[in-house]
Amino acid sequence: MTKSARTPGSAAKGALWGSYPEVALGLPPSVGVAYWDDFVRLGASGYGDLDWEIYNSAAITTATRQTPSAESEIGIYHFDQTNSNRTHILNLGFAASRPYFTLPPVGTIWAIKIKHASLTSGQTLFAGFLEATIAPLTANNVDFVGIRNEALTVGPVSWFGVCKEGAGSGNEQTIDLGVLGSISLWNVFGFEILPEGIQFFQLNLSNPGRVGRTNIGNPLTLHFPSAPMTPVFGFSTHTAGNRGFDIDWIGWGGRFRRKV
Repeated sequence: MTKSARTPGSAAKGALWGSYPEVALGLPPSVGVAYWDDFVRLGASGYGDLDWEIYNSAAITTATRQTPSAESEIGIYHFDQTNSNRTHILNLGFAASRPYFTLPPVGTIWAIKIKHASLTSGQTLFAGFLEATIAPLTANNVDFVGIRNEALTVGPVSWFGVCKEGAGSGNEQTIDLGVLGSISLWNVFGFEILPEGIQFFQLNLSNPGRVGRTNIGNPLTLHFPSAPMTPVFGFSTHTAGNRGFDIDWIGWGGRFRRKV
């Protein structure tokens, strides 16, 4: 007589927290997602491998592919604008609908490699997850989680990790990432969404055999966004002049338990 047995059940901790009747049960919807853009493709109607849409508040930004200047670079995209008071947001869903119900789930890791293209003053660079076509400046009423370099007048200024759910400094929590905006040095920042909060970090990619991650401070625990969100990166100009940024790559994903 042939006997069969179910795979023994088990309990999982961390991002996949829960009890499972058998090991495989619940795994397919729990493995999470992974997105990466190295900007190797030009895009069908947008930009990069993920075909990013661009929102322009006025005066369309200039977007060009750049030839890499080092072996560590692949598919550099350059965006700039010479007019003041303009906002340009690369996104994956403002025109139709935003893909995330709210903040991405616990277990999500996000990172980017970005730098100023020319001037470090008179503009704000930002990247992460955003609610609407509004630049996540401190004063603006919008939900956002990500990184921001807000040089309203003079610069360079520090990059900050930001959790924001409204207008003004009283509706956001920030952490100084300890690095000034630069036109010569790439910034590689990221964050991980943990059960206890959002942990920002810096990556060191100088050793090809390993990825060095340095957590910066404690996780942010206040002002988590509650509105639907979409992945973004972009900039706002505050004064006239050739302002903009370069991006090498952006990616996010993780292994997490998806709700059903």
